[in-house]
Order: sequence, then structure tokens, then C-alpha cells
Amino acid sequence: MRLAALLLALSLQQPALTPEQRIDDVVSGVMSYHENELCIRYDAPPPHVRFVEGREPGFVAEYNVESQEILLDQSYRGCDTTALARDVRTPVEGCAYELREVLSHELGHYLTHLRVQRSTDSWLKPYFRHDDVTDIGVLVVVEGIGEYFGKAFTHDAPQCGGWEIPRDESDLKSGDFRTWLSYLCGYTLAKPVLENNGSSGLDWLVEHALTIERADITSILRYQERALNDGRRPGR
Repeated sequence: MRLAALLLALSLQQPALTPEQRIDDVVSGVMSYHENELCIRYDAPPPHVRFVEGREPGFVAEYNVESQEILLDQSYRGCDTTALARDVRTPVEGCAYELREVLSHELGHYLTHLRVQRSTDSWLKPYFRHDDVTDIGVLVVVEGIGEYFGKAFTHDAPQCGGWEIPRDESDLKSGDFRTWLSYLCGYTLAKPVLENNGSSGLDWLVEHALTIERADITSILRYQERALNDGRRPGR
């Protein structure tokens, strides 16, 4: 009894964690999940998360290349992360559910950036230099990887369709179409590559360019087939 009372007294003396510290605990848990369950290693410490405000309308989060930290909208400061800090696999709803998905997505960008840094001539380097990237192939691969990690805790994520519908160059300049192609079709591209080939698949995507010519989005499927075959895990 005395020991239990002493432990309780000590726990009460511990300073409460700040929102940033609680989020950092969740980030570490999500990274461990990626490594242990998805079999893709970071070989790097967790990025810091910083709350920001006053960004453009609709801002949620962003991986900052220069500081290698995740910028998170101030609205997430009040999320109850108690359950996620204990175990990121815990079924949660509302703000905590959204926060886990957002952090997991941005960690996908962090992981991709780590791989690009280790590469001598990755075709994705312009994206991580904050160049004005207009190449839709770059966006499909980068956001597709991010969405794969973002949906890692979701089992009913939507898939892309309509591959055979004729497109033209004006489609590729449409913001809504580019968003659909980058996120939804990018996820459909990346999911089997990363599920089947793990780190080898990620390295393949980082090293091999996706070219979408004449708005032929079926080239994404041909690229995926190459990635599945050429980017296999060693020994498979």
C-alpha cells in the first residue's frame, strides 16, 4: 500500500505534458507502426511537430523540408491524444482519428524525403527543394505515398477508377482533376507497390520517374506494373 501511495504521489508531481509533447508521442507511435507493421524503416529520429496559425484557408498540415518538421494547424492543439499515445492502433473517432491520419500522411512525406536525400539523382529532388513543381507525375507519386501511409489505419479507403476515360491536356491543368489524380489515383498506385515490396518498392518509386504524356493516365497502371515487378523485395 505504501509503495502504491508513493507511486501515485510521484505521478501527481510530474508536470503535465504540453500539447506538442503529446503529439510527439503520437508521432513516435505512428512511426513504430510503420516500421513494425508496414515493414518500412526510417533510420532517422522522429520529426518535431509545431503548431501554426494564420495559414491559408483550408490548411491542415505540411511537412516542412527546410526544418524537417511537421507544421500542424492550431485547431489540432485541443485533440485528446491520450488513447493514441498509449497505442496508435486504438480505435478512435473525431479529432483524434483525423489527427492520426494527417500525421501518418505527413510522415510519409518525411520518409520519402529521407530516401530522396540518400539518393544521388532522384527524380523527386525538385519537389523537396520547393521548386515550382508542375509535373503531375511527381505529384501522383509523392502524394500517393503520403496517402498510403495516411490510410494505414483505415481499411475502407477509396480506390481510383475511370482509367480508360479519354482525357486531354486541359484536364491536367484543372485543380480538381489534379487533386483527384494525385491523391486518389496516387494512393491506388502506391498501395500495392508498398504493401508487396516495402522499402524496396519505396526506393524504386524514388528512383524511377512516372511520365504522363498526352494526358494518358493509363500510364500510371503501366508504371505500377513495372514497380511491382522491378521493385520486388530481395529474395522474392
